Amino acid sequence: APSLPGGRGLPMTKSRAIQRGYMTETQRIPDAFWLADYPDTEIDFLPLTKEYKDSTNSKKALVHLMGIFRAVVCCGLSSYRGGRVVIYNRSKNSGKEDPRPTNSVIDWMAEQGMIKCISGFWSQDNPSLNRTSGYQGTAVLAALFAGAKTGSRNYQPPEYLIELRNAEGKVIKGFKTAINPRAKAVAQVNSFIGKARIEIDGQRVKGINYHRVFNQTWSLGGRFYHPAQTSKKAERAMITIDGELTVERDFAALHIKLAYDLVGAEMPPGDAYTIEGYDRNAIKLTALVTLNGGTVAGIRKKLLDEGMTTWAKRSGELLDAFITKHEAISDLMGEDNIGLRLQNLDSAIAERVLLEMTARDAVALGWHDSFIVRASRSDELVEVMQNAYRDVTGKEPPVIR
Repeated sequence: APSLPGGRGLPMTKSRAIQRGYMTETQRIPDAFWLADYPDTEIDFLPLTKEYKDSTNSKKALVHLMGIFRAVVCCGLSSYRGGRVVIYNRSKNSGKEDPRPTNSVIDWMAEQGMIKCISGFWSQDNPSLNRTSGYQGTAVLAALFAGAKTGSRNYQPPEYLIELRNAEGKVIKGFKTAINPRAKAVAQVNSFIGKARIEIDGQRVKGINYHRVFNQTWSLGGRFYHPAQTSKKAERAMITIDGELTVERDFAALHIKLAYDLVGAEMPPGDAYTIEGYDRNAIKLTALVTLNGGTVAGIRKKLLDEGMTTWAKRSGELLDAFITKHEAISDLMGEDNIGLRLQNLDSAIAERVLLEMTARDAVALGWHDSFIVRASRSDELVEVMQNAYRDVTGKEPPVIR
């Protein structure tokens, strides 16, 4: 989201902002989304709107206030269910709409405990420090509207079906139409998914479209991306397809297994990330960084980003432990673009899975090494994933969980 002035439009020093718990430039808001309307929601907002109007003596018309409550409540429910933050501007930045009625509703809901506010920070001296205000729904709001369907989440289609980016991440070539086999495959899957009714905890999700991103050459990268991939695991567990509950199946330690297949070695039995005396999540993050060409410094940063401070101090030790366990693939770890080579393989597997499930009239939503399908198609998906792995690598697949 763009960095726009937030807060109450009053100059404030950075130190005072930090003391008061305001958002500052050092804070990050993962998966934040802008406050927006939900036109097809099924919730009746009239009782809540009347309660607000009576308690605040608001002169605004009920119909106008109901529109504000529709946006604030639906976004609040979505943020609570998905662990995200709703962001909005308290000041009149665009010059078109008075934000005060919305601000008043948000403040009132916060007083009732329905939402938790995150104040913005506006710096007159340094606009680069500006941050929007935000809020999250609470358990109070969730209980008040338990089971409510909150309308639709609409995603915009990507600019390209497939694109090639340079080392700096800039698109240097892209295809908007099904002009080649890769683009045609993406378009085919997108067309099929567009016919399905996909919901996350009752919220209709529209506009899920894949696109593929290759890096530097058409033989590096190539992963499939779609906008719903930003959904957290808690949200993914609440996905339904055509009204049916779903399951997620994923390849265990996919990149480690692919690396072993590249060097023609057998992967050790058991869990690839379990090493006695070490935290499994720390080893998993070490593997992620190492198999993308990272160094000890990269491992340390990743662990710090994940809040694993104690293990970050032992980054070198973690790397040694990982290399010792997986010595057979240690030479690959330092190769140029090894991460992108492995991504190219997992994307080729994903392409086969998505096309085969589409041919079988079954929607599959991919998260690189995992796929979500209707529960009734779970066993079928596992079979398709196993066959896709064999087709691409000529080897037996890893465990599918």
